[in-house]
Amino acid sequence: MNNRILDKTILSPLMYFGNRYPSLNDYFDLINKGKKSLRYECFYDLFSGCGSIGLEAINQRTAKQIVINDAYPEFMYFWNTIRDHHQDLIHTHQNLVDDFAKINYLEKIHFYNSLQNEFNSNSESSIKKSAQFAFLINHSENNELKIKDHSLICSLEIESKLKNATTHDNYFPEYVKDVFVLFNSDDIQIQFDAVSFKEYVSKIQQNDFVFLDPPYPCTASPIYFRTNEQIELKKEIDDAVSQWEKKHTDYMINYELVGKEFDQDLIKGARHWMHLSLTPNTAYPEYVENVFISNSLSNRLIEKKFSPPQFLIVNDVTQKNWLACDYASIPKLFKDRIKSINILLQNNDLFNLKNNQKNLFFSECDKKPAPFNFQSKEIDTIPTRSIYTQ
Repeated sequence: MNNRILDKTILSPLMYFGNRYPSLNDYFDLINKGKKSLRYECFYDLFSGCGSIGLEAINQRTAKQIVINDAYPEFMYFWNTIRDHHQDLIHTHQNLVDDFAKINYLEKIHFYNSLQNEFNSNSESSIKKSAQFAFLINHSENNELKIKDHSLICSLEIESKLKNATTHDNYFPEYVKDVFVLFNSDDIQIQFDAVSFKEYVSKIQQNDFVFLDPPYPCTASPIYFRTNEQIELKKEIDDAVSQWEKKHTDYMINYELVGKEFDQDLIKGARHWMHLSLTPNTAYPEYVENVFISNSLSNRLIEKKFSPPQFLIVNDVTQKNWLACDYASIPKLFKDRIKSINILLQNNDLFNLKNNQKNLFFSECDKKPAPFNFQSKEIDTIPTRSIYTQ
């Protein structure tokens, strides 16, 4: 039965580089197959960014209440503007698009920088500022939202890639109208917030769902300029997971970690999955990402014999890394990508492994492991094999 509010996957009006749109179907397939009941009490998207996860949770009526939170307050102001003044937002944004289209690239750079300076100098939320926020993100280089000392320091996208922003501009009114429909759903309570995710950790209960997509330490310096804060954030996430595991709360965490300072590189207490993301016609057409899932959700998925080909389950993440699925059944593309990217292993990442250790890891991946035992109710009892040897 299709329970969607709109019979399509919702695209965010913000073309943010952290957009999870390409992975939405895969993520929500896991959530829907493994959830405890028809609807969660509350769905928390606590590092929401462009909102793609939270918007899809609303569209699929995943919970009775949806919290869309990001510590950067401009996101909250933007969502409030769509809910309360979506037509004015569309009109104001279109004026920016029209003015931008009339000038050459050198003039566009000046236009963009001047607009960013005006945005940073205005501390009051407004329809105009929300339109500027969307325009600045959607036309920024690599769609990166770079922030330093609470100010945007983005650069205009290079000329050859601006056509992507122009295409998004054309669909911006449609995307805003779709989100407006979601925000005015009668049977879902929607809350926007701009606080640290820590404010919600203790409030989350057993029948809730949490999605975390925090800033990755590997991008902390070039994008967020707060590397030391990311080390502390990793500890806070570990503590949050510990609390949620005790409550048997379902959660999913996207996290890419690099370096010894992040304490074994993995999320303590969570089950480690790897996900193949396929995004044709983009700068990164396919890549593997680390996904950490609650024990409760992972166990239910295995009990239901749900093993989609785009996911790998990595077992026993705090001691050794084990592969616990039929590697031979994974699409060749997935295997090729695993060989060509840095998969984090025991104690170190692949950057720090010696060449002979890398070769051992890659050769082991080519061998067929033990078959997946779907009869096991506990993940720890699934036949496994080591893919890493000192």
